[in-house]
Amino acid sequence: MSGYRIVVHHLSRLEKVNEALKVIENVCKMGWCEEGLALVNIMKSQHGYAPNDVTYNALIVGFYKAGEMTESRKLFYRMKEKGIVPTVVTYAAMIHGYCNEKKIKEALLLMDDILI
Repeated sequence: MSGYRIVVHHLSRLEKVNEALKVIENVCKMGWCEEGLALVNIMKSQHGYAPNDVTYNALIVGFYKAGEMTESRKLFYRMKEKGIVPTVVTYAAMIHGYCNEKKIKEALLLMDDILI
C-alpha cells in the first residue's frame, strides 16, 4: 500500500473526507491519475465515500493531460450518472482534451450541452 493510500485510508476512517479528497486531487495534479483513481475506489469501497465534483475534475484533467481522453470520458459520464453536475472546469477540461485529440465534433457537442 502506497503512502498516499495509507493517508487516504486513515483520513477516511477519521471521517475527514474533504482532506482525503484533497490528497486525491493533489495526487492527480502530480500526474498520478491511476493512483488517484485507486484512492477514490478505496474511499468508496472501504469507507462508503463517493468523490465530489472537485475530485472528478482533478481525475478528468489528469487523465486528459496524460493523453487518456478515453478515461476522462468514462469519468465524465460516470460523474453525470452519479448525479454530480459537471462544472465549468469539467466542461473546459473535456473540451480542451477533445480539441487536443482533434475531435472537434465532440468538443462542439459538449459546448451545446452547456448551452442547453
